[in-house]
Formats: sequence, C-alpha cells, structure tokens
Amino acid sequence: MEQADVDKVFVSNVGSKPPPPTTKVSLTAKGGFQAEAHYFLCGLDIEEKVKLLEAQLRSSLQQSNFHCLKFRTNGRCPDDPKNQAAATVDFRIFAQAREEEDLAPSWFLEPIMNNIMQGYPGATFAMDARQGLPKPYYEYWVALLPQARIKHVCHVPSKGLDIPIAAPDDTDIFIHNQPSYETSSALYPDSFGATVRAPIGYVVHARSGDKGSDSNVGFFVRHKDELDRLRSILTVAMLKELLGEECDGNRSTDFVIAVHFLLKDYLDRGVGASSTYDVLGKNVAEYLRSKYVDVPKVFLERGRI
Repeated sequence: MEQADVDKVFVSNVGSKPPPPTTKVSLTAKGGFQAEAHYFLCGLDIEEKVKLLEAQLRSSLQQSNFHCLKFRTNGRCPDDPKNQAAATVDFRIFAQAREEEDLAPSWFLEPIMNNIMQGYPGATFAMDARQGLPKPYYEYWVALLPQARIKHVCHVPSKGLDIPIAAPDDTDIFIHNQPSYETSSALYPDSFGATVRAPIGYVVHARSGDKGSDSNVGFFVRHKDELDRLRSILTVAMLKELLGEECDGNRSTDFVIAVHFLLKDYLDRGVGASSTYDVLGKNVAEYLRSKYVDVPKVFLERGRI
C-alpha cells in the first residue's frame, strides 16, 4: 500500500485464491424442549449444600427422560460478606428433552420444588417458576452444499430482469479442519524481568463471541513487548489450564491459535441450545482475563487496563 495522493492510496500486488466449489448454508431445526429451575444458597459450606441438593434432586427426577441434565453453581460467597445478597449463590438445574411431556411440571418442576422442606439449611426456591415449564428450543449448525446445486439469480426489479449467475468453474477445495499451531516463542521466562501473580486481564484485552456451536476468543495488548510475552505463554496447554472446569470432557479441545483461539463445541449446539449462561460466548474472554498468570512487573508499572 502506497500513498498516491491526498486521501488516495495505491494498492498493488494483491493475491487471491479461487472460491471453493461449495458454499456454506446455515440450518436451524427443532431440537426439542428445555426448562430450568433455580435454588438460592447462602453463607457457609456452599459446596456441601450443593452436593446434598444435587443428590436429592437426581434421586427424585426421572433422569432417563432428559438428553441433557446439568446442575451448575453460579457465583460464590466471599469471606466476611458485606450483605446477604453478596453471600447468595445461584444453583441452576437445566434440562432438555426431545418430547414436551418429558418436561411436564409433574416430571421436572414439581419434584424440584417439593424438595425444599427436606433440603439444605436455608433452602430457598426461586419463586418465578415460568422457566420451569417446557419451551421449544432450536439447534443451529452449518453445512456445505455444492455451488452447482444452487440456483443463484440476481433480481433487478427496476429493469424487470432476473439474471442467472452460473456456479464458478475455477475452484479450490476449502480445507474445513485447519491445523492448530502453537504461538509460543523462543523467549526465556525471565526475558521481561521479575513477575507477580496477577489477572492476565490487567495487561491483556480480549474479545470473544459465538460461531455456531463454537466460540472464538482473541487476545490483544498495548505494546509490542507485551505481545511477545503473550505469545510466549498462551499455548494450547495454558489455555486449557486457564479454562479450568470449563474445559471438560464433553467439549472438543481443538484450537486454532495465533493470539486467537477457536473453542470447538464450547456452546453445545449453538445459541438456542446452549446449557450455559454465556449463550453467545461473549463472556468467555472476560472469564479468561480474570485468571492469574505471571505478569512482568514492568508491564504493571505502565498502568493496568
């Protein structure tokens, strides 16, 4: 790219590749029905209270009715909480079934609500039970079709024209599953001087979002040497470590890496079918920014993000 004149840029030596013989189509279909219910736990021994509640609910629910049944604890009670709200944790019961009757109140909501009097100390059920009723959900996925099978027409209403567009005959096969590669550089761990344990987000920005059932996350920094440090530590193994329990056996762990990661099947079967709160994959970046790593002091002295 060269400056050719005021407000004018000359671009040369531009390369290109032929289009693939296929085109991407997005498919949406009925996946079944889903429902959820919530309990609120407060104060001490949250983990023990959760274990008791989950064991009781599993014994009272007909688990074979559901193709997805998840129990998740969201939040934590801090030490010496400042108020009761800060000490309150959300316990979510989420289920999906192919048939609506399998999530009828008598099979899902009522057994959950009826457990309250024999539950953990302070057992409290969410009073708004509308989410506990079955509602349809849809699954989204992407497929490839040969371009030659698609009727492509350009409509020009003002001219009354319908112009057919032939499929390209000069094509190049698109590699669907592209290989992962590591970002780690040859820099030594002490190349940036002394470090302290701190959230990586003190010096690293990130952005994430959904791509069907996948989620991608990209990391970027303010200074060139910070990029060198980022590339030296953000490996596949490190990302799995930072994800923690979110990188479980039910999710694929294929990654395409630069300072960008593609988390395969991280969102279950797409936005409408996801069993997590982060249905759009927007929060995974902020979660990762909160994880502690060894941050060079010289970076923090510049001021944290």
